[in-house]
Amino acid sequence: MNSNKLSFTNKTPSSLRKFLKYFRVSSLSDIQVMHSVNNKKKLKEFLQSDMHIAEGDIVLDARNIPVMHHPYHKSAIDLTFFKWIDAILKNPAKGVKLDIKGDGAAKYSLEYLRKTLTSDQEHRIIINSDILRGPSGNPPTYSTDFFASVREDFPKVILSMGFTTEHRPGQKIQYTARMIKDILKVANSLTPPITICFRGEHFLDTKKEVVEKILKDPEITFTFFSSRYSWPGKKEWPRIFTEQYGNRAFIEITDRNINPILHNKSNHQMNKTKKSK
Repeated sequence: MNSNKLSFTNKTPSSLRKFLKYFRVSSLSDIQVMHSVNNKKKLKEFLQSDMHIAEGDIVLDARNIPVMHHPYHKSAIDLTFFKWIDAILKNPAKGVKLDIKGDGAAKYSLEYLRKTLTSDQEHRIIINSDILRGPSGNPPTYSTDFFASVREDFPKVILSMGFTTEHRPGQKIQYTARMIKDILKVANSLTPPITICFRGEHFLDTKKEVVEKILKDPEITFTFFSSRYSWPGKKEWPRIFTEQYGNRAFIEITDRNINPILHNKSNHQMNKTKKSK
């Protein structure tokens, strides 16, 4: 992406001020997300950590029960969605990011939330789905109507929408103006809070004028994520995204162990403290 500094409103969207206040942080880039919290061991780890958000992948098992599992990871299944979310939301300092894999998983997990979720818990929840085909991506599972139904049932959750993408080592692949136009059309039809997800390496290769189209709406935020694979300069991405987008970006850049690559001194110190205990 063009390195010239972009001109835009770098303020926390009003729809997310309560979210930041709740987690006692000053900007979205301070929110720490633990990815692939998909088994009992990782769940215990998360609950005992200082991390704010547990990201979990939800699929249906052979009995049509939503369970925590990523289709691409070879791991045993030992945790249902019901037990997972109940355990996390019992802790008032924690939140969740639901990455729902497949229509059946959406049906049963959202049905459970409709029955059990209280209004004051909604702002701790992020619901994520890829709804458009992105750089080198496959056709998405969900249509662009998915979030309209989610917003109707859950007016305060954070809608996290994105594109299907693939990690392509050594290739420069961009988000196009058409992709951004299409996702903004969906975002603008919904009430915030809303975040749009971008794969770090593809975003950095995207033209400045394409990025600026998103920045014009002060209520839309970014989520920058990465695959587990290495990439030239990847350790610098959290710092780059924090400096450039600050209050308007969730930063979820991870390493091979799906641990966050931390982006400032205080967080590095926090991580060292946890390891020494």
